[in-house]
Amino acid sequence: MEDKEKLVTYLASQVKGYGLGENHEKAIREGIASGNDFELFAQRKKLGEVSNARLYFRNSEAGTFFNSFKVSLLKPGSSYERKRMFFIDNKPKAPGEFSSFHISFREAHNLLAGRSIPKEVIRNEQKDQVYLTLDFKKTDKHGNPDLTVQYPEYGFKLSDVASRFNFAGPLADRESNEWQAFAKGDLVEGRIMGADGKEREILASYNAMYKNITLYDSAQVMIKREELVEKQYVKINQNMTESNSKQEVKKNELSDDNKTQRQRKNLKV
Repeated sequence: MEDKEKLVTYLASQVKGYGLGENHEKAIREGIASGNDFELFAQRKKLGEVSNARLYFRNSEAGTFFNSFKVSLLKPGSSYERKRMFFIDNKPKAPGEFSSFHISFREAHNLLAGRSIPKEVIRNEQKDQVYLTLDFKKTDKHGNPDLTVQYPEYGFKLSDVASRFNFAGPLADRESNEWQAFAKGDLVEGRIMGADGKEREILASYNAMYKNITLYDSAQVMIKREELVEKQYVKINQNMTESNSKQEVKKNELSDDNKTQRQRKNLKV
C-alpha cells in the first residue's frame, strides 16, 4: 500500500511538473487500481485561445507510467483545430538531446498557436539558448507537425528583433512580467507608440523560425507591415523616405524568407 501511494504521489507530481493541473491523486489512484490503461484531462485558456490536453497512462506488470499527452488548440475565429502528441521521456538522456526536451502544457499551447518557445541545451560542454517551433507544413514519423530547433547561428535573437519596435509600457521593460511571458512564447497584451506619440493597445507574439514579431489589434487581426512602417510603430532609418523604407522592409522580408528556407534544412530535428 505504501509503495502504491508513493507511485500516486510521484505521478501526480510528474503531471503537475508538466503544468497539467493539480489534485489528480484520486483519479490516478483509481486508474492504477483499475489495472487498465487510463486517461486524465486538462484545459488551458488564454486571450481567447483554448487548448485541451488528454493525458495517457499505461498500466503494466512493470508499473504505471505517464507516457504522453495530446494537445488540441482552437484559435479565436477559427474552426480548424491543431493537434499534436507530446511524449514523456521516462528514460535518462544526455542534456540537450532532443528527446530530453521537457515541453510543458503551456509550451505545447504556445507551439500549437504558431509561436516559438526558448530552451536551454548543452553543446560542446557549453550552454546555448535555442528556440523550438512547429513546422505545420511537415510531419514527423508519428504524423505530428515537425518540431524544429533554431540554434544561435540561425540568426534570431528576440531582444534584437524587439528593439526595432517602439513598444511602450511593460513590453519596453525587459524585466517586466509581460516581457518575461512574451519571451517564453505567450501571446501578450501590450502597447506600442507611433510617430504622433499616441499609444495603441496591441497583442504581440513571435516566431523564431520566420524571424519575426507579429502584432495584432484588439480584435486579434494582424496589423500589416505597411501600417507598422507608415505609423512608425517600427523604427526605420530617418534618412529613408517612406517609400524607400517600405521597399527596404519588403526586401529584407524576402531575403530573410529565402535565407530561412536554406537554413531550415540543416536545423530540422
